[in-house]
Amino acid sequence: MSLTRWQQDAVREYLRLRGTTPNLQEILRKRRPLRVVMMLMVTAGAGLLTWLGYSGLAAFLGGLFVGLWATSLGYVQRFLDIWPLLDRMLDWERVEAAQRGELTVAVPTPPAVPPKPRLRWALGVGTLAGLGLIGAVVALDQGLSHVYHPARSNPPGKVVILTTSWCGYCAALRRHLQDNGIPHTDIDVEASWRGEWAFRAVRARGVPVTVVGDQVIYGFGRADGSNPIDAALQAAGYRLKTPLIPAPAVDQGG
Repeated sequence: MSLTRWQQDAVREYLRLRGTTPNLQEILRKRRPLRVVMMLMVTAGAGLLTWLGYSGLAAFLGGLFVGLWATSLGYVQRFLDIWPLLDRMLDWERVEAAQRGELTVAVPTPPAVPPKPRLRWALGVGTLAGLGLIGAVVALDQGLSHVYHPARSNPPGKVVILTTSWCGYCAALRRHLQDNGIPHTDIDVEASWRGEWAFRAVRARGVPVTVVGDQVIYGFGRADGSNPIDAALQAAGYRLKTPLIPAPAVDQGG
């Protein structure tokens, strides 16, 4: 009787463990390369998703990996628990005869095409699915960022501000523009998809964000006393009656 490849692998593994008590550490060492590759892939994917602002999806990806790995460890531990019983029950002479192809006992006919190892198949499918998901997320992020970028096709001199309802600096910036009679578009980054994607598009870390034409200015002012918002407004042709008072101590922008 000739064994299929996967049957030969199983017999060799049984013979290797014959008379021994395998432990979890030994099996984990054997699977370390695969574990390292999977961890690197998951870490890279989670890092990319976090950088794009999808921290929830990144946490889900990490949790999924931990869950799957814990499940696989559970199956390994079950095998280790029953191995001493199998070691005593197996007829090792018949196992060795099967490896040599000398076993004459009828066994089920193997499939015409031996099944591929499920682990490799699962790894390949998981890799392609993960890369496809990350690619889709990146494409979606880049596409929406391009569409909603406040400086894209913004006419020279047109003023757009990205704000929130609770930000004191945002309120001060609105008053400054109103006091100087400067027309502007105020987009609340928390009130709509447009505002959220505009905020993502400029890669800001805080509000307010001021856009004058194609120039993007982060924050309310600079700690050194400079005022890039008023400088941009004046360069765009606006005459200011009152200056914008810079934020104290630190820059509040992105």
